[in-house]
Amino acid sequence: MRMTKKVTALALAAVLAAASLAGCNGNNDSSSSGSTNSGSTSSNSDGSSSSSQEAEGFSYTGAAPVTDQDGATVSMLAMNSWYSTVDLSKDAQILDEIQSRANVTIDWNMIDPTIYADTVSPMLAAGSDLQDIVQLPDLDSNMSYIKSGMFVALDEHFDSMPNYKKFLDENPNIKAMLTATDGHIYYVPQTVVTNNYQPCMMINVRWLEQLNMSEPKTLDEFVAMLRAFRDNDMNGNGDTTDEIPMSVTSGYLPYLFGPAFGLDLVSGFYADDAGKVHYSYYESENYKAYLEFVKSLYDEGLLEMEYTSLNRDQITSRCAQNTTGVTFDFSWQMSTLYSAQFPDYDGTEPVFKGVGPVSGEYTATTWAETLYPASLA
Repeated sequence: MRMTKKVTALALAAVLAAASLAGCNGNNDSSSSGSTNSGSTSSNSDGSSSSSQEAEGFSYTGAAPVTDQDGATVSMLAMNSWYSTVDLSKDAQILDEIQSRANVTIDWNMIDPTIYADTVSPMLAAGSDLQDIVQLPDLDSNMSYIKSGMFVALDEHFDSMPNYKKFLDENPNIKAMLTATDGHIYYVPQTVVTNNYQPCMMINVRWLEQLNMSEPKTLDEFVAMLRAFRDNDMNGNGDTTDEIPMSVTSGYLPYLFGPAFGLDLVSGFYADDAGKVHYSYYESENYKAYLEFVKSLYDEGLLEMEYTSLNRDQITSRCAQNTTGVTFDFSWQMSTLYSAQFPDYDGTEPVFKGVGPVSGEYTATTWAETLYPASLA
């Protein structure tokens, strides 16, 4: 590609990264998500000097725009939304804002995430006709993409990426993780820089208020709430049988209930106070109690019967119909997805509200505190 376009693509990659960082930034305790899967391609470079921005008459300093050229375009291959009702290339206001401020139009090639790896891997293997910026389908653990020569060494162009360079300088642990064995950095990572970027239980607070009940703190209180949701006409449609007390996917049940039984069922491993490492699924008595509890929810009709095949789109539909009382998901879904299904929701008062974990025999804790106690101290 021409050097002017390469500089624009590099700067835009940094801008996209900065946007994701700003969206998650809660404090200075940064941690890599372990998914260093975004890079820029370097096909057909003309070999011009990487510091030719000034020669082109424009120098990007880290503030918008990234170019002064009218009609500048950059192509990007990326994963589309996991929500079937959302097309990120058309429906994401933040991406429209980035393009507007950057003075660049992005030519998107958005691919369904369920087939992304199967679609993109052959394209990378062929090594031709790739977009300027590519979201990789895996972590490139064998450095196959790096060795192919398809990707620009970003550290050789940090004069075009001042914000990204600053971020890496301030987070040497992430910089070290990104540095390849040849000493270069090729990727812009997906990065979490906050400790509250976590999933949580969400309750339909309007249903709670109708029953004059408080947020549950223990498993017993939680079950009592679910039974009340089941046995009453919570949505006021005259049918007392269409309420689903809890709609949670099977993958989130360990997050939701494991800690109440003293189990870390997310990573599986934990260390006790003596420093001895345990594997939660081998903790026979605790794990048995956990399974018996989940089964009791299912047997009583408190857990959605189709929970093993349930997906987020189906839960969203239940919220839109006001037929479910509890779900579990990442925190931002409370406002952007679930509460937003109610026509009168204006963003001020939640419909689905995040609540703390419930306690059983063991003191309540979140899965994140089990995994990362030091970072949350």
